[in-house]
Amino acid sequence: MIVDDGHTVVESSIIIEHLDQHHPGPVRFVPKDPEAALEVRLMDRFFDNYIMSAMQKPVFEALKAEGAREEAMSEARVALDTAYAWLERRLAGRVWAAGDDFTMADCAGRALAVLRRLGSPDCANLPATSRVSRSVAEPPVFRTRRR
Repeated sequence: MIVDDGHTVVESSIIIEHLDQHHPGPVRFVPKDPEAALEVRLMDRFFDNYIMSAMQKPVFEALKAEGAREEAMSEARVALDTAYAWLERRLAGRVWAAGDDFTMADCAGRALAVLRRLGSPDCANLPATSRVSRSVAEPPVFRTRRR
């Protein structure tokens, strides 16, 4: 949550768009082109709804009881297999998650890089995640903010 000039803004994607509109920097996190902006929003929502949501169940279950993690991971694996297959097709030929430029979608996609770096067996060998995970080795957000 942020408060900007008396206006309260909540939810990370909305905060990013608000800052992009009202306090733009050298990198646009949501492109001005309406079609490109739709793609960025689609990819941002995809990572949150189909990758991170699926990963939350096994995390929560692992905190509850012994053995619950394997059952939850099995359920999550089915959802993730579908999501990763779609993601692999969608990212083919792209430099970043929504095209040639770093955007808000790559902030959301960073979750894959984190899972990959932690050795998650569900995404360690996916070519799509290696493209998205470039943000671990080359964090553009930090480079952008230092400019």
